[in-house]
Amino acid sequence: MPFEIRSVRCATHQLKIKNTACQAVGQVDLRSGSPDSDLILLVDIATVHMPRMLVEDSIHDKSDRACMVAFYPEFESEPEKQPLVYFFLDCSNSMSESFEDAKRLLALMIRRLDASFSFNIIRFGSCWSEMSPFASKISKASLKKAIAFVSSSKVNKITFQNR
Repeated sequence: MPFEIRSVRCATHQLKIKNTACQAVGQVDLRSGSPDSDLILLVDIATVHMPRMLVEDSIHDKSDRACMVAFYPEFESEPEKQPLVYFFLDCSNSMSESFEDAKRLLALMIRRLDASFSFNIIRFGSCWSEMSPFASKISKASLKKAIAFVSSSKVNKITFQNR
C-alpha cells in the first residue's frame, strides 16, 4: 500500500497477520470458517480518500505496462435514516467470463445489507428488468426474492442474422 495500514482483519475466518507500515502478509485458516463461506478481508488504511495508482509491468513484454487508479471520494452529508440502494447487474455479453463471480458478489452484498436499508436490483444487457417496481425493505421474503432474481440472471447473448 502506498499509505500506512492501520489494521487488517477478516470478518469470516481466523487470520494471522504480519505487517509493517505499508505491507501486510496474512495467513487464513480456512478451517475456521465454513468451506462454502466467502472470505471477507477488511483493510483499513490511513488515507482512504487519497487517490492511489498501481503500475504493473507485463511479465511477457517489459515494455508493456498496466495502470490502475483507485479513489474513494469523500462527501459531506448527513447520514440517511432510511438508506435506499440500487444494485445494477451487467448482463451484457462482455460479462461472460466474470458473470458468475458478479452474481456471487451481488448476492453477498445483498445478504450484508443493514435492516434499515431499502433496495432494488436492476439487470441490464440487450434489455433490462428490475426485481420489483419499487424498492423493497429488507426482510426474509425480499432477500429470498432478490437471491432468486440474481440466481436466475443470465448473460444476454444476442445473435444477429443477415437479412
